[in-house]
Amino acid sequence: NFREQELIRVVPGFFPTADDVADQMIGYLGNLNGADVLEPSFGSGRLIMAVLRAYPAAKVLGVEQNFRLHELYSGIEQRATLVRTDVMEWTPGREFDAIIMNPAFEKGHDSAEILRVYRWLKRGGTLVSIVARPTIESPRGKNELQLGQMVTDQGFTERLEDGSFDHARTGVKTNIIVLHKP
Repeated sequence: NFREQELIRVVPGFFPTADDVADQMIGYLGNLNGADVLEPSFGSGRLIMAVLRAYPAAKVLGVEQNFRLHELYSGIEQRATLVRTDVMEWTPGREFDAIIMNPAFEKGHDSAEILRVYRWLKRGGTLVSIVARPTIESPRGKNELQLGQMVTDQGFTERLEDGSFDHARTGVKTNIIVLHKP
């Protein structure tokens, strides 16, 4: 949509998830009907809408701090609970059956956000996230190394096709990570 393309140009770090990638991510989560699902940096709401299309009975909580993006998700307020804050400064006070996310990639933010929200995943739950490929394949910092070990011990990673974010005007190479909390 035109407004989303305009925001891609002016909002730093806003790279919405393509529908086919969102569907692929949901495929790793299992049946979400009746499940408590967190989307901790929902941007335009594409992942929330993908969850609700596939599992209308899912109970989705979305968190987003960027108020410029809020105009893009009109209509999902009736189907999901939305919190307008920075997930890195927020605590939900409960745990979730599943977490689906596409965090900002720059400066290692993806690994820091994943490590933070993983604490809110119930035992037996699954977290699926997009990450910048170097986060997993050539980790540099403490958070990236810790996340890489978690992926090795509790899940897996899969490369997304190069160009998966061309629609968002970025050539960033990405992976999906899947973590199953024991």
